[in-house]
Formats: sequence, C-alpha cells, structure tokens
Amino acid sequence: MVVGESAAFSPDGSQFAFSARPEDGSLGSDIYVWQVGEPEATRVTDDHRSVFAGWIGRLVLGSRAVDAVEIVGDPASSAGSGERSVGAQLEFRPEAFLVDPETREEVVLDLARVWRPAVDPTGKRAVYWDGTVRTTETGVDLETAGGRLVVGSWPDEPALPTDADAGPATPAAGTAVPPSAQPSAGDEGSLEVLADGPIRDWDARWNETGTHLAVWIADPDDPTKGRLSLYVVDRVTGRVDVEGALLRDEWALPGFAIGDGRLAWATPEGQDAESSLVKVLAWTDDGIGQVETAPGDEQVVVIR
Repeated sequence: MVVGESAAFSPDGSQFAFSARPEDGSLGSDIYVWQVGEPEATRVTDDHRSVFAGWIGRLVLGSRAVDAVEIVGDPASSAGSGERSVGAQLEFRPEAFLVDPETREEVVLDLARVWRPAVDPTGKRAVYWDGTVRTTETGVDLETAGGRLVVGSWPDEPALPTDADAGPATPAAGTAVPPSAQPSAGDEGSLEVLADGPIRDWDARWNETGTHLAVWIADPDDPTKGRLSLYVVDRVTGRVDVEGALLRDEWALPGFAIGDGRLAWATPEGQDAESSLVKVLAWTDDGIGQVETAPGDEQVVVIR
C-alpha cells in the first residue's frame, strides 16, 4: 500500500521512489525504488518507519521516526507481553537521511526535527515538517504531532567522499557525517510558517527553477481533498513570500503539476455545486491568468 503524497522520479528519469507498507498493516512504511524496466521495486530501508522525501542527485532523501519520546494511550493491557496495546500511540523525533538506492549505504543528516523535506532545485531552501511525528491508531502509520509546516534554509550537501568513476559515494549505513561536514537546520528567524499542526498530509513541489512553490495541505476532516496555494520566491532575499501568494487555499484533489510557468490541479466533485474540473494557472513577468475545463460527469485528476 502506497503511503503519503511524496513520490517522484529521479532527476534522470531512470528510477521512481515512493513509500509503502504491507496492506495488512503488519508493518510500517519503508522506501522503495523502482528501476525503469524492472518487474518489481526494491526496498531500500528496512526499519518500517521511513518515508520518501525527495531526490538529491542520484541519492534518495528520506525521513525516519526515531527515539520514541512519549506513549499516548494506555499500554497497560499489554504489560509483560512485549507488545503494545491496540490504540496506544508512540511519538517520535524525525531524522533525515540520504541513501544510495544501488548499494543501500546510508548517511544520517544532523538536522533537528526535519520530516519529509522537499528541497528546491537550487538546494538552498526546503519545505518540511518542523516538529514531532506519532503513530496513528493503527500503530504502524505515521502522522504529524506537535509542530508546523515551514519553509527554511537548506544546508549544503555533506562533504561525502567521491569516486571519479562511480560518482558521489556515501559512508556505511547509519554512520554520521563527519563533524566538520555536518549541516544544520535553518535558524528560527529564517523559518516561514505555512501551516500550524498537526496536519494530516501535504504535498510540496517547486518549479524547475526554484522561483515558485506549490503546497497542497489535506483537509483535516477529509484527506481525499485539500487546499492548494502557490507562492513566489523573492528574487532579492530568497525568501518565500507567504503573504503574497498567487493562489491561496484553492480546493484541490491530491496530485498537481507545476512547471514551465504553469500550475495545474483538479477540483473535488461537488465543490461550488460543480463537477470536477481541471484548472490551470499560468504566470509570466507581465502577469497571471487562469483557465479551466468544462464541467463533466466524472471526477478528474492531474498526473503531470
């Protein structure tokens, strides 16, 4: 079962990464990578608390829930059994890491409270959950707990050893980046808050130049729909203009496309007493414009 909205092809289009877990709910999610042409995807993590966040070159950027800090619920019924009771929830600190999908070698990034970062094409900024995560009532799925969805500065890639023929390499699985190369999260003053939590799910995507950012946030009562906003990055300061959004809180289904000066999304069926529509917002230096499809009898979805 695919988990969450974050899934993407590698920059060269040869691999596709996503998060998934067993359909029977026996285990939590891991990151899988499918090589184009292969019959099956390969699991590249095995901790059952990892989710795919994005690509950094040929490396997979992921998030993992570690260091349980609190038990929510009453686990007393399972005392002495070695198992947690149904309904008990664990709260975790998130951990960001890079993993080579071919060798499965991994490096943990020294970033505080960063969950599911979406890094812009310039490598300078990222959207991420700044806070903690917890298991849902299923005991295996993960959701946000205390925190907020923010845009912050993103550190340079760690100074990993390289091989001229093989490209960038990574240390052995689980090893930390050397102290001299450890990145740090953005300063508190540099964070721009997009939404206070907890939130059920979200999807953040940058355009190909990193000048525009689209963010979809799931409705708290109905995760099959959400609100979509489009932000502009200030060319002078490099900060995202949260207040001056080109599009703000537009109802949208999961899945949208951004690129080439356009943002496309589908509206939920029944919204404003209309059928599901495909809408496209386009922008240039001279202004913005919007078009939409004629209403139809079926719900539609934007793929790319």
